[in-house]
Amino acid sequence: TMIWFAGEPSEPLVGLRNAVANALAYLTPESKSFRPHVTLAKIRRGKYEALETKPEFGKPLHVIEPVDSIALFESATVDGKRAYLPLAEFPLGGE
Repeated sequence: TMIWFAGEPSEPLVGLRNAVANALAYLTPESKSFRPHVTLAKIRRGKYEALETKPEFGKPLHVIEPVDSIALFESATVDGKRAYLPLAEFPLGGE
C-alpha cells in the first residue's frame, strides 16, 4: 500500500525522463506509461493487512506545488536496511 502524490502526464516530463534514461544508459523499455509521482509512504501488504485499524482516506487531495530542482538518489542496502543516498541535485528552469 502506498501514499503518493501523482502528477498529470506531460510531454516535457516524459522528455526529461527519457533524457535521464539515455544519459544513464538505462535503455530497458518501460512496460507501462510514465506517470510522474512522489511516493510519501509505503507499507508492505502483510504489515498493512495485520493492522488492527487501517487508515481511511477521504477524497483525493489536489495540490499544486512548484518544483525548482530534482535530485538523483541511489537505492542501497546499508547495515541490512534500505537507504536512499543522495548523489546529485539539479536545478530546473534554466538556472
